[in-house]
Amino acid sequence: MLKRFDPAAPIQIHRVPVPDSGHEVLVLEASASHESRPFTFDGRPYERIASTTSLMSQEKYQRLLLERAH
Repeated sequence: MLKRFDPAAPIQIHRVPVPDSGHEVLVLEASASHESRPFTFDGRPYERIASTTSLMSQEKYQRLLLERAH
């Protein structure tokens, strides 16, 4: 799944043991800089607004691409 991000997102994986269960929780942490924006997943641009993730408009995507190029 991580290979579907473009540009490649630097993902750190942390394993957190759950006490008295023998299980672990996997925590994925992405810490990309704003210079890497916009990101696409599976060829589609998304944006995060508050607690919602939705497809980004084509106009905004093109604007962010131009900002990243400069």
